[in-house]
Amino acid sequence: MPYGYDVFILELSSAYVFPISAARISLFDNINELMPYDMSDDWDKNLVKKYKNLPFLDVVRNRNVKPVITKSPHKMNCASIDTDFVVHNIDDFVYDEVEPKMMLPKSDKKVIAVGAFPAEFWNMYPNLKWYEYDYPEFYNMYKGEEYDIAIIGDCKNDEMKLSFRPNKPVICYKPTVYIDYLKTFPKASALTDKNEILSLVRTANVGTSLGIDGCRYEAFNNKYWIKHEFTNLDTITADNNIIYCNGWVLPQHLIREEVLEV
Repeated sequence: MPYGYDVFILELSSAYVFPISAARISLFDNINELMPYDMSDDWDKNLVKKYKNLPFLDVVRNRNVKPVITKSPHKMNCASIDTDFVVHNIDDFVYDEVEPKMMLPKSDKKVIAVGAFPAEFWNMYPNLKWYEYDYPEFYNMYKGEEYDIAIIGDCKNDEMKLSFRPNKPVICYKPTVYIDYLKTFPKASALTDKNEILSLVRTANVGTSLGIDGCRYEAFNNKYWIKHEFTNLDTITADNNIIYCNGWVLPQHLIREEVLEV
């Protein structure tokens, strides 16, 4: 890859099975397909064991695919990542050059964050301090309010509640820490044609309805095709200084909706 370029890694899971992931893969001419070392000798057979069927295997493979071995116990003579997370033969990786539609602004504001949140915040705020998943330590700093913006990221603890509300701007990807009675989507009860979803995501305008009530893709029926976690919360909800995000709302969306000023 030429020096001086910004590099972004787009990770898509289950693209062989789910139409939305397959549609996103189809945007690119080159992809790196990650294969665990202990499964790489018969990767396709192991995929079938894992997923039982692979309806979008041809969609994924119909491009320049570079196998990348992960979790290798030693250095290999191919694109690989070993058990110490060292990348080998990086020049063998493939990539696409893209022209961004939006240049993210940068700011020297002091930002504290915890949990899982979109990686673009790191590019926007080089001074961001991440407390990983140590919510108690983050909470101590959170209450001190010696920051410009706080980001409360997602985690698996759905019982966690916060009593303190700062005066500083907060971006919250875990709305349940403050909001009660949020309802998650029930288990899908209506069937959906996967190929129809694939075609819609490829060709329709973003925001087009992807499925009827009760289907697996009902949660994506919103302006940005973001998978909502809760049925009774908007994609972006501003409550005074706290911005609640229902799903993986990118900072680009927050900027466009004028609820985040970098």
